[in-house]
Amino acid sequence: MKIPILYELECFIHKLKRAVRVKVNWLCHTKHMKHYSHILMLGKNCEPAFYFLRQFGFVDSNLFAWANINEKTMLSVLSTPAILLSGELRPVRGGGGMIQHIPTGFLFHGRSSDYTTASKDTLHNDIEELKSRLRYLIQKFETSLHSKQTKLFILTVPSTINPEQYLLDIHRVLQLTTQHFAMLCILEQKDKTPGILALQTGTLFVRFVDHFAPSNDVINLKAGDPKGWAKIS
Repeated sequence: MKIPILYELECFIHKLKRAVRVKVNWLCHTKHMKHYSHILMLGKNCEPAFYFLRQFGFVDSNLFAWANINEKTMLSVLSTPAILLSGELRPVRGGGGMIQHIPTGFLFHGRSSDYTTASKDTLHNDIEELKSRLRYLIQKFETSLHSKQTKLFILTVPSTINPEQYLLDIHRVLQLTTQHFAMLCILEQKDKTPGILALQTGTLFVRFVDHFAPSNDVINLKAGDPKGWAKIS
């Protein structure tokens, strides 16, 4: 039988060794981590923002983080974000509380959860609130672009487009509008090709999840790939 005080000392030493080992492993891991002053999400939908929030406990608000973007018009919006301040904003009835910018097809969350039976006053007030929010987020986004601090842009790439060309086009626009940046591009495993992998450089990273969740079900862990997202984070 162990003497109690010696047993307690043995347990303490064991816990201390374990804590030191964990700390050393963490230091070795973080030694190779890259650090960025700004993390800016470029869409496709809310999924990256949700998993970033789940992993780290916070997510900074930015223009595209909670938007459902349209890849066909994304290059134009990224080049000139103020385009979102012109043209009609129309609530999507039965669309989960989304408001669409008609010229670009971008979807943004409104204050209401559903506009199917919303009154005229509610529609007007929510559209005005979104306009105000867009003005603020556009200014914030452009300030980040002009900053000399390091920036990481995160974007998901769906299978409905040519991923190689899309990534190259986004990277080209960013090169023209900002500096000191890197891109983290997230695709589904089915789109993992030699051509995609060959795009990687010291500032363009490509990672994969098994599959994306449906755009209207991103907070359902069973619908997405939480383990895949955790590895990326």
